[in-house]
Amino acid sequence: MNLIRFVFLFIISIGIGLLVGFYEIELSIFVFIPIVLGITVLIYLDQIISFLVLYFSRDMDRVEKFLYKQKHPYYTALLDITIGNYDEAYKKIERLKSWGRQQQMRALLKAALYLERNNISAAKRETEMIKNPEVRSYNYALIALMEIQWETYRIYKSKLKNKVFLYILEAEEEYKKGNMEKAEQLGNLAIKASKGLQKYLMLTSLARQRTKPNRESYF
Repeated sequence: MNLIRFVFLFIISIGIGLLVGFYEIELSIFVFIPIVLGITVLIYLDQIISFLVLYFSRDMDRVEKFLYKQKHPYYTALLDITIGNYDEAYKKIERLKSWGRQQQMRALLKAALYLERNNISAAKRETEMIKNPEVRSYNYALIALMEIQWETYRIYKSKLKNKVFLYILEAEEEYKKGNMEKAEQLGNLAIKASKGLQKYLMLTSLARQRTKPNRESYF
């Protein structure tokens, strides 16, 4: 918390104390809860704004601005993977703890990193550790697509409900089959259906893929 916000909260706290004392306001649960919620919002305002922008904004300039401000290794590694800085990404992933919530972050990021590097066996190993069934099924479907295992791909794809994941997979499927026009249509649908960080990373990855002379995937 920066100094200005600390001073602001200190003044508010004094003000609430004076009001309660002067007007002899009874601090019932209906008064106390809004006060606590208001102070909590002020304390975590930066984090709340960052979360809303990174996961819900459709303004990509704003998302980029907030993403580059992030210091957490999850976000910095994710960005490095997307722009192709694989060695830097790996170093940042190793800074995450190997237990609790950060263990899942490690698995998600390592699976994404290995998929980018076409290390299928390592990607499978990390995907096995992912607890989220939607992400796990998406990863397995993508791996099956990379291995041209159509039946396995269809099985995992049928488990998905997330429209963006489905559009991405279908775009990759059409790209594998050489149907570039159809792949473009489905890729655009994926981008249109997404927002925040997911949309920004897709656009960044797509722009990088288009510069590759031996492009192997759509996104």
